[in-house]
Amino acid sequence: MLMPPKAKGTVTYIAPAGNYKVTDVVLETEFDGERAQYSMLQVWPVRQPRPVTEKLPANHPLLTGQRVLDSLFPCVQGGTTAIPGAFGCGKTVISQALSKYSNSDVIIYVGCGERGNEMSEVLRDFPELTVEIDGVTESIMKRTALVANTSNMPVAAREASIYTGITLSEYFR
Repeated sequence: MLMPPKAKGTVTYIAPAGNYKVTDVVLETEFDGERAQYSMLQVWPVRQPRPVTEKLPANHPLLTGQRVLDSLFPCVQGGTTAIPGAFGCGKTVISQALSKYSNSDVIIYVGCGERGNEMSEVLRDFPELTVEIDGVTESIMKRTALVANTSNMPVAAREASIYTGITLSEYFR
């Protein structure tokens, strides 16, 4: 569960497995005699950064398996990368290749404004792709979260999908 900023204390209650509304209390904590209750819904302004206690240095390269990207446009794990470009210039091909062959633990694939057939291709191809981690072969989908919002959706919904992807990425960072 993604906790709100500055949440602290000892967990005193966790809701049992079941179906809940996002406003139902699923967690309680206690710190210095004060109890706090948390639901699955949090409200935070999207343009205000969340506070952090420590920012880890980015000192491990994100190896993409694409020589041109690794040499000319190096990225770091946990960093931010954008692939801008016009229609049909290969942004989807690059982002899918990064997802398939990078050395990252978690992949958040945000298909913002993608064509529907491109997202269906991701859903069809990714479960078949495997990666070997510590001698164990597993599907790439076990470490992937897809946020799909196709080009026929309203612009506001596409913007919301970007913020959803950012929130998921911050959780795993």
